[in-house]
Amino acid sequence: MRGQLFLESEPDQGTTATFVLQLALTEKVPGSKEEITMEDPNEGGLHILVVEDDEISSRLVQISINSLGMTSALAIDASEALSMLKSTHFDLVLMDCGLPGMDGFEAARAIRRGEAGKANQNIPIIAQTAFAMKGDEEKCLNSGMNQYISKPLDYKRLGELIKGWSKR
Repeated sequence: MRGQLFLESEPDQGTTATFVLQLALTEKVPGSKEEITMEDPNEGGLHILVVEDDEISSRLVQISINSLGMTSALAIDASEALSMLKSTHFDLVLMDCGLPGMDGFEAARAIRRGEAGKANQNIPIIAQTAFAMKGDEEKCLNSGMNQYISKPLDYKRLGELIKGWSKR
């Protein structure tokens, strides 16, 4: 995120931590969707659907995507994600697995069944999940997701995964 961290410590007095981040400006879009768009996106940048119910997590992911020169839109649950995929072109889906109601695993299966439109049946889906135990990655892949990243997110790794899809 191109930030800096400063630590100052004095014995018996405590420690002060200061951080500086260069954050992107956000623009609220009418309706329940929120979108962050680069003012000058790179040619060929991906348009990514972020499916995440946690506001802070979604903002951080969108800022990370924005810093890559790509655009994103937010769906706060699986139902909204399926609807958005039917009406808007996306190049990739970043899917939280622990969504309320229909979870990310079922949402991925629904996308693969064509419930988000035939054109999206093979859209790349990257799972983002707090599940980081043995077998959790396989569960994501078996539900139809293409890749997996565990939370807390390593934004450098997330960027590498996303950039990998931009070259295909």
